[in-house]
Amino acid sequence: MEDEKFSVVIPYYNKGDKLIRALNSLDYLYINKVYVVNDKSPIPIPNNKYNKKVQFIELVENKGPSYCRNLGASLVESDYILFLDADDYFRPALFNDLHNIISNINPPVISWGIEKVQKFDELSLDEKDSSNIAYKLEGLFFFQRAKLNKFLGMTSSSFCIQKKVFEELNGFDNNLRLQEDPEFFCRVCEKYNVCFINKIYSYYDISDQCSLSQANFNNIMYPTYLKRIRFTKEQLLIKFYKAEFTKYYLMALMNKKNKNYRVFLKENSLRLFSFKWKLLFVILSKVPESMYKAVYRFYRYAKY
Repeated sequence: MEDEKFSVVIPYYNKGDKLIRALNSLDYLYINKVYVVNDKSPIPIPNNKYNKKVQFIELVENKGPSYCRNLGASLVESDYILFLDADDYFRPALFNDLHNIISNINPPVISWGIEKVQKFDELSLDEKDSSNIAYKLEGLFFFQRAKLNKFLGMTSSSFCIQKKVFEELNGFDNNLRLQEDPEFFCRVCEKYNVCFINKIYSYYDISDQCSLSQANFNNIMYPTYLKRIRFTKEQLLIKFYKAEFTKYYLMALMNKKNKNYRVFLKENSLRLFSFKWKLLFVILSKVPESMYKAVYRFYRYAKY
């Protein structure tokens, strides 16, 4: 059908019935195919009467979310691809609004607002009001600017991309099981302008504290996407580098046993910082990791 401009790729790992919620949040009128990639999950995909457009792919070994997304994307035959984590969900009005936007301007990348939730709200699935769609073509570095402004805009469950653009960028990095999303978004926004819809269409479930990102928390490393810009002279990217570096360095200090924090202290990693900041980072490396863990637990408690 002419309206079936979109395909959705959903990596699945240990999310149980939340997958049903994710699939129920899709407006299949505008969807060509949905690819659910089972990443060798110990918890099987629930038995249910699924829409005939949903196709399940079973991996024989665990490969990680990047591989699952890339595999699903390679099967897509529609113009645009959306990705959705199995425990997140959309507002169905998203697809009608996306269809209207691409009919007018056909942007390479589209992003929209996402809200963190701890409890499922069925009203969000019933709401299909598509009035007052406010969207704007942003300049380059949209993801980086959003991060600097503490704005949760572009995530793996809140963007849409032309298949040809995704392929040109070679998709997500299969070698990454951590920080794969920001690495991809940095590459996207260094080359393409993003059309941003100023409306919440995605819901990010934070009720499961045993998510994949939490499981990999002890393996925090110096982000690969920072390596590419540590010699930059672009002021916005310098600010972005410093903010991301500081965040991940402090997180790495919560597990000194793996010695990942030492990469942050190398000269090339610190080259964009002044001598005072370099000295401070060295001093911080002497603080016991238990202190950082205690501060982080308090932060999580206060935030959620």
